[in-house]
Formats: sequence, C-alpha cells, structure tokens
Amino acid sequence: MKKIILKLVVVFATFFITWTLMNTQPVQSWWMKTIFELSLGDEKEQLETFHYDHVTIYTDQPERIMELFEPNLEEIDQLSSAWFEPASKDYPEVTVYAIEPNLAMNSMLRGANGMYIPSSQIMLLNMNLDDEKILHGYTHEYAHYRMFNYLEELDVNHKEVPMWFHEGVTEAFSHRFAPLPFDEVVNTWEVDTFFEKEATDRLISDEYIMSQYLVEYLLYAKGEEAVHTVLSNLTKSSDFETVLEEQLNYTYTDLKAYLAAEDEAVEDLMYRTEAEVGNEQFQAEVLAFHERKKPYYYNAQLVTNILSQMYQTDEKWLEMAELTEYRMNYVQRDSIDYQLAAGYAKKVGDLGKEAYYLAKAEEEKAKEEPVQE
Repeated sequence: MKKIILKLVVVFATFFITWTLMNTQPVQSWWMKTIFELSLGDEKEQLETFHYDHVTIYTDQPERIMELFEPNLEEIDQLSSAWFEPASKDYPEVTVYAIEPNLAMNSMLRGANGMYIPSSQIMLLNMNLDDEKILHGYTHEYAHYRMFNYLEELDVNHKEVPMWFHEGVTEAFSHRFAPLPFDEVVNTWEVDTFFEKEATDRLISDEYIMSQYLVEYLLYAKGEEAVHTVLSNLTKSSDFETVLEEQLNYTYTDLKAYLAAEDEAVEDLMYRTEAEVGNEQFQAEVLAFHERKKPYYYNAQLVTNILSQMYQTDEKWLEMAELTEYRMNYVQRDSIDYQLAAGYAKKVGDLGKEAYYLAKAEEEKAKEEPVQE
C-alpha cells in the first residue's frame, strides 16, 4: 500500500512539475518551436532560404517574398533604427518561416497573420494571405523583434512595458508599410476596460486599434522620435507611466480622454450639418474637433462625412482630395477612390497631386485585377 501511495505521489509530483514548466514562457516557447520544426519534417530542406542582417527566412514562396520584401528592407531598417536603435552585433539571429501554414502552425497562430517567439527567436508568417496582410504581418513581428531586443540591451524586462505600448508601436510601425483599414476590426470601444488592464494582459479585438491610435497620437504630437524617447529613458527600476509623463508630458488620464469616443458631440454636429454646412462658425467647430482628435480616432468616419459635405459645398477640391486619401485609412482602398482624389486635384490645377493619385490608382488597380495564368 505504501509503495502504491508513493508511486501516486511521484506521478502527481511529476505531472505538477511538468505542467508548471510547460506553462512558463521559456519552456512553452521551446516546446512550440520544437513541435513546429518537427512538424515540417523533410519539407524544411525544400524551402528556399534568404538572409539579411540578423534575419534568415525559410519560405515556400520565394518569388513572392522577394517581390514584397526587397523594395521595403532599407526603409524597414531605417525606421526600426530610428524608433528603437540600430541592431547591435550582439542581437540574436531570428529565423522566419514564411510558408503556407500546416496544422501545427495554424494551431499556434490562431488566426493571426504572424507570430514572434522571443525566447526561441523564431517568427511565423502566414503566406496564405493577400500581399498587404503578409507585409503587414512581417513588419509587425519584425518590430516586436527589434523592440524586444532593444529592451534587452537596456536591461529592461519587456513585461515592464504595457501591452498597449508593445502592440501600439508594432501596429503603427507596420501601418507605414501596409496600412490595413481600421474598420475591419472595430466593433466595440470599451476605453475604461482597456485602461484597467494590467501591463502584461493580452489584448483583444478593438484594443489593438486603441493601442495603435494612442501611439500614433504620441508620434503625431511629439514627432517620430517619441517611441525612442520613451524606450531609451526606461531603466531596470523605472515606471513606464512616470517615464511617459516626464518625457512626453502625457498622463494616462490624458490618453484616456483622447481615446474616448465622443458620440454625443458628433451626433450634435451631424444633426446641425444640413442647416449649417455653409456657416463659418459651424465649419470651424467641425475642423477644430477633427484637428483635436487627429491623427486617427473612433468617430473619424462620421466627422469626415461632414467635412466632405463642407468641402464640396465650398468647392475646396484640394482639401477634398486629401480627405479622400485620409478616409482610406478606415475603409478598404480601391482604385476608384484614388481616381476621385486625382479628379479633385485636377480641378485646382495641382498636377503633382493629380499624378500622385493616378499612380496610386494604377497600383490599386493592378492588385484588384486577377492574375492571368
């Protein structure tokens, strides 16, 4: 009987230790990497390999990778060096698997475009997506890689930086290369709940967009050096909120007020639009609201609808062209929108803007047309 009890104790102790280890991040990440690489089997030998700086890419779609990445690599490196720091010689090599997902990869990604596992220094990139989402996924995860390793260089635990800043920075970074429309993911807008989250809590749904809006706001208000300013002033014992306030002069209260949806104020403007669209005081109110909430905000589509009516009433065609492009951040881009913007620029004789928008229209048209086999 004692032997049986002893065996049970050993079994339960082994299970408990194994479960505990498996649920710690380094071991969990090691298992994820191991299971994924085992799932590739002999397929890994058939993948094409690319290498640049600290990155090695294994892919089953080499031509597509070259077409998407090569034109952007220099700019990606320049921006990441400005926001974080130039990658040091001691930065670890990161291995990227840019492939059509197998079962193991799908279970790890859980619907995401990509994934970076810091403790294993691997990155997974779902190639079963359209080009813009692939580029967005890669630049997002690459920004995570550079930011994680910069914090390591500063001897700052990445968990000391709130998740909204991690994800906001990486989303803002990827938006500069592949701006996916915001309205694809905006459903609810629970600002109070968002700010109640602990620094390490995972984000869900709209919280990624909230995070990006906050970081974009900091960049817009304080310049492109804002991200680097915050990160470079963190120390092993510093508090993120304190650094944010000291370096950028923003408190969480300020950010919460900025992020909040102002539905009542916008509804009032919408109600007054038909009667007052040509009124200078009304126009000044609408413009002031828009300027105060820029660059991106929850009520933007409704406010820009009012701006559109104002500009068309006053025949402000250049402003209308720029507004048309701005609205493309929220809805799916297409060639027709760029053609409209080109038409507005032509009305005021701005040949440079007209040519720019026509070129963008051709780019979008090429994406929309099916590839002839």
